[in-house]
Amino acid sequence: MINPCSVCRPDCRKKRLQAMFAAMLACLIFIAVPASAKMTPEQYSGQPEVSLPSNSTLQFLLRFHNVGKLILHVSNQGVFGTRGNAPPNAAPSGQWLPGEPHEYLWAAGLWVGGVTEDNDTLVSTAIYNPEFWPSFFDPLEVIYETWEGRPGGLRNQDDDGDGEIDEDNIDGSNNDPWNDTRIDEDHAAISQQMFRCVYYDSSTFLNDRITDPQELHRPLNLKVWQESYQWIGPNWDDFVGLHFVIENIGDETINNAYVGFMVDSDVGDVSLSQNSFHVDDLSNFISQDTTIIVLGAPDEKLSLNVAYMRDAEGGDDGSNADGLFGVMFLGHTVDSTGINAPPKVEIHAYRSWSSGEEDPENDRERYRYLRGSKKEGPAYVQDIDPPESRPADYRMLLSAGQFRQVRPGDLLEFDAAFVVLDPLGLDRNDENVVRTKMLGNAIAAQRIFNRDWTAAAAPPPPEQRVIPGDHRVTIEWDDFSEQTRDPLSLKFDFQGYQVWKAAGWRRATVDPRDDQWFLVADVDKDDLADFDTGAQGIGKYRYIDTDVKNGFPYWYAVTAYDHGDEESGIAPEFGKFSQSKQLVYVRFSPTRSLEDGVDVFEIDPSTGEVMGSREIRTVENVNVVPNPYRLEAAWDEEDSPFNPTGRKIYFVNVPARATITIYTLAGDLVQTIEHNYHTAPEVDLVSWNLVSRNNQEIVSGVYLYHIESDVGEKVGRFVIIR
Repeated sequence: MINPCSVCRPDCRKKRLQAMFAAMLACLIFIAVPASAKMTPEQYSGQPEVSLPSNSTLQFLLRFHNVGKLILHVSNQGVFGTRGNAPPNAAPSGQWLPGEPHEYLWAAGLWVGGVTEDNDTLVSTAIYNPEFWPSFFDPLEVIYETWEGRPGGLRNQDDDGDGEIDEDNIDGSNNDPWNDTRIDEDHAAISQQMFRCVYYDSSTFLNDRITDPQELHRPLNLKVWQESYQWIGPNWDDFVGLHFVIENIGDETINNAYVGFMVDSDVGDVSLSQNSFHVDDLSNFISQDTTIIVLGAPDEKLSLNVAYMRDAEGGDDGSNADGLFGVMFLGHTVDSTGINAPPKVEIHAYRSWSSGEEDPENDRERYRYLRGSKKEGPAYVQDIDPPESRPADYRMLLSAGQFRQVRPGDLLEFDAAFVVLDPLGLDRNDENVVRTKMLGNAIAAQRIFNRDWTAAAAPPPPEQRVIPGDHRVTIEWDDFSEQTRDPLSLKFDFQGYQVWKAAGWRRATVDPRDDQWFLVADVDKDDLADFDTGAQGIGKYRYIDTDVKNGFPYWYAVTAYDHGDEESGIAPEFGKFSQSKQLVYVRFSPTRSLEDGVDVFEIDPSTGEVMGSREIRTVENVNVVPNPYRLEAAWDEEDSPFNPTGRKIYFVNVPARATITIYTLAGDLVQTIEHNYHTAPEVDLVSWNLVSRNNQEIVSGVYLYHIESDVGEKVGRFVIIR
C-alpha cells in the first residue's frame, strides 16, 4: 500500500496520488473516455482523452449522479469523486449547483477494519489505497442503472407474476429462483436515479508494485454491494443516498470490526484556481436531535449526525463555493443487546486531520482512526474531534462500530448520504446557525431513509428522440409515462407532459445551469391529441422548435407530471429536465441520405443562412461557416478539455467520407482532418477548433483548404480575424 510522503506539500500530495493511481492501473492497458449517466452521441464525441482500463468491468470516471442538484461521480471501487483525474466538465466530482464550476469532493471511499483470528490488524480502503476491485473475469460486474417507474422495478411488488417479490436484483444476471431466463425483471428500483454495483477486497495483485514489506496488502476478503440513490423533488434533490452490504467471504472471523467513510473534500471554485483551491477548507461535526411536526401524522424524532467541510472565507478561489459539503451516517447493523453490534445507530468516531504529517501510513494507524482513541475501562467509546479553525487541506473519517464478530458469511449493512447544507445567505461560521437553520437537506435525507428510501415522485419521463434539422429541432416521445403506476399509491396518475429547452450552454461544465432551462410546451393529457402523430412508440408525440440557430448547441428534455392523490395526501409531482436531458447541435443541412445523390442546402458563408437546396453529386457545396471568422464568435464555447480554445469553425455539406487539409497561403500544412460518417457525430458537418497540428492556436490570416472525397475535390479559402 502506498501513501503520500509525510513532508509533501498538499498540492504535491495530490499529484503524487494521481500518479500513484495511474501507475497502479497501468498493468491493465488503457483506452476509453468518460461518459455521463445518460450521455448522448454528441456528448460522447467531445469527451477528453482520459485514460481508463480496457477491462470493461472497472468503471471509473464513467458514471455520475446528475438528476438532482449535487452532481456526484460514482465507481465500482467504493470510490466517490474523481481523485483529480477529470475536469468538472467531464466527470464532476461533487459539483453543486449544476452548471457551476464549484466542486466539493476530491475523493471519498469506504474503509473497513478489524482484527483477524491470528491477531493481525487489517484495514481495507477505497482511498487512498485502491484495495476494492470488481472481478476482472466477470463482464457482468459493472455499474447498473435503474429508476422508479422502470418496467420490472416496482418495489414490494411481484412484477413478473411468479409469486416472488423483488427477487431479481439489477445486476445483469438471472437471479430468479424459478430460473425463468429473464434478467432484472423484478427488482426494487429506488429514486429517480439508482446505481448498483459489486466489488471485492480479496486481491493482492498490486503487491508486486509495493517495495515496503510492511505496506503489502493483506485483504480482509470482503464482498460489497453498493447502491446509490438520487431524487429530483425540490425538497430532496440536494443529497445522494448510499447503501452498502458487506459480506465476509473469507475463512476467518473478523473481530472488533469498524465500518468507516473517509472523505477528502477539496472545496472551491475550480475555474479560478486549479492547483490551490483545496488548501483553505474547514471541517466540523454536528450531532443534533430534532422533532418534525407533521400535520395529521405523528411527530418524527430525528437524530442527525453530519460531518461537513466548507470553503473558508477569502483564499485563492474567492470563497465562491458557498455550500457546506456533508456526510451523514443514516443507519447500520444494530444488535438490541449490544453484544455483537451497537444497540442503536450512532457515530462511533469522527476524525479530522490535515494533509501530510497526519495521514495514517499503515493499517494499524488507519484502524486507530476507525476505532478512535477515547477509552473507558476496556472499551473504546465515542470519540469526536473538535472543529477545525485553521484553514488547510483536511480529510474527515466517520466510523460505526464496533462489530464484535463478523464470521464467514455474515453481513454488515451500512447507510450514509452525501448532503449539501445550503447557507441561504446565513453565517457559515456560526455553529449554532448551522445547527438550527442549515440542516434542512440533512433532515430530508434522514426522513427519506427512515421511510425505506421512499419519496413521492412524478411519473418517469417518456422515451424521447431529438432530431436536429436546418433551423429547427424535432422532439418526439412515446407514451411510457402514461403506462406507469405511481410507486406510492400504485395508481395510474399521469396528468401531462412538459417539454424543456436549455440555451446558452458553452461547455464550461458537463451540464447546463438550472437557470438556463425554460419550459417551451406544457401538454395536459386533454390536449395530447394535438401532438399525437398516430404512430406507436417513440414518435407517437411530436413537438417542433423553430426558435434555434444553426451551429449552436441546445438541450431538450421531455418530462411528465401527475395529478397527485388527495385521498393519500400526495400533492402533484412534476418531473425535472435533468431526468432525460439530451444535447443536439442544430444542423446546417438536413439529415442526409448516404446515397451518392444527396439533398444539400446552399449556404450564405458569411451568415450561415439557407439560400435554397438542390441535389448534388460533387463537393461544390462544401463551405466554411462563418467566413470570415472573427474572435469571440457567438457560438464559441468556453475553454475546456473538449475544445482547448473554445473556438471553432464548421465545414458544412461535407461528403460522407472526406479528407480536409488546411494550409497557409505559403503552402505550409496547418492541419489534416479525416471525416467518416461511421464515426463522426454528424454525417456532413465537421468542426475545427483552430488549433494546428503542432497544437498551437492559429493566427489571423487567409487559409486554404482542400477537400478530397469519393465524389470529387474542392479547393477553397477562409479568413481568420483575431
